[in-house]
Amino acid sequence: PGSVGFPVQIGGQEVETGDMIVADQDGVVVVPFERLDEVIKSLERIGKLEASLDAEVAAGLKVPTWVEDYLESDKTVRRD
Repeated sequence: PGSVGFPVQIGGQEVETGDMIVADQDGVVVVPFERLDEVIKSLERIGKLEASLDAEVAAGLKVPTWVEDYLESDKTVRRD
């Protein structure tokens, strides 16, 4: 009684056979099987970016420069 190999819905997200589910305290991600190689290739770059930002925060960074630049640009509208 049941089926095997069909997609299932979990939390509104469709998960198929072969998909990878990754979870931590910040959330859950479903990586479709056909994108696994692409995602794995990007992990080293993302890890380096996160390590760099962690070092900047440890050195006292509170707001990234790009955020300050954006807030000072004409793209930001201030309202009282």
